[in-house]
Amino acid sequence: MALNKDELFKLIRDDSATKEILKTEVNMAINNDVKDLLPFGIGIHHAGLPRDDRKMIEDLFARKHIQLLVSTATLAWGVNLPAHTVIIKGTQIYNAEKGKWTELSPQDILQMLGRAGRPQYDITGEGIIITSHQELQYYLSLNNMQLPIESQFISQLVDQLNAEIVMGSAANVRDAVNWLPHSY
Repeated sequence: MALNKDELFKLIRDDSATKEILKTEVNMAINNDVKDLLPFGIGIHHAGLPRDDRKMIEDLFARKHIQLLVSTATLAWGVNLPAHTVIIKGTQIYNAEKGKWTELSPQDILQMLGRAGRPQYDITGEGIIITSHQELQYYLSLNNMQLPIESQFISQLVDQLNAEIVMGSAANVRDAVNWLPHSY
């Protein structure tokens, strides 16, 4: 159900500074969807946006001028944008290699939910997962599950050893043998 414009304006903070900042920033936006939504305090973020628009949205959200940010999984990794509430609408992504839809990994889900209620920014946080009925039990159990941490070092051993040789840390076989127990 779509909201009318009067209800949308409730998303904008009451202070006039936010209204003015959003009015100024909308003129700098490149993407038409960003231009349409920004005056209402709504941001969008996805890999298809121009870099300048993504950066602007990230900055406005971090400064709390955007109250609602709709994003793809682009914000799951690499961008530190805490939020009070994180809603994950849909838990599948298309995997081109497999040619089918696959479930997000537990790490991706936890990374996204971890944006909610960070101690240095908020007292509490909320995480909401909207998924299919058949996946419901899986995501409920994920909440209580401890995921194993498994080293991937052995799969990169040759590259790591070559890096040590280049850095001068391992000049001969004895150095390499001594280095190995300290590498994990």
